[in-house]
Amino acid sequence: MPVTKRHCCRVVPIRWNRKGTTLAVSAFCQSGQAIDWDVMNNQEAETSIHDQVGAGDPEVANRAREVEELRAGVDNIDAAVIHMLTERFRVTRQISHLKAEAGFAPADPGRESEQVERLRSLAQDGGLDPDLAEAYLHLVADAAKRIHSRVAGREA
Repeated sequence: MPVTKRHCCRVVPIRWNRKGTTLAVSAFCQSGQAIDWDVMNNQEAETSIHDQVGAGDPEVANRAREVEELRAGVDNIDAAVIHMLTERFRVTRQISHLKAEAGFAPADPGRESEQVERLRSLAQDGGLDPDLAEAYLHLVADAAKRIHSRVAGREA
């Protein structure tokens, strides 16, 4: 099983489909806690809710409709997150060019440590698991460093 080291966080694929696509991962962060989450929708679970919308039991059908409505809201939030990530990496590319022109290294460990603490604190304040916020930061920071390396003509 491949393991990707991400500083103090490692991400491990834990479930695949028949084509080898990763469906779920575990992230092991600074605190040692493991966080599991689906990378893609689990079709079997989605189908079982979908099948219940037309169920004979009105209470079950109502709950299934409520779940579908809430999922539509989650889908909208996911779309907004993707748009925000697109903008984030547009800015990251600008930073990459400035760093390359100045001869700066792709990584800035001090800033990264500050960001880990800042995002963990924001997550804690908002009721989100700080380990999830840290895993997110490592994911985007690693991607940004690969962009910085490519722009600077280094191998990623």
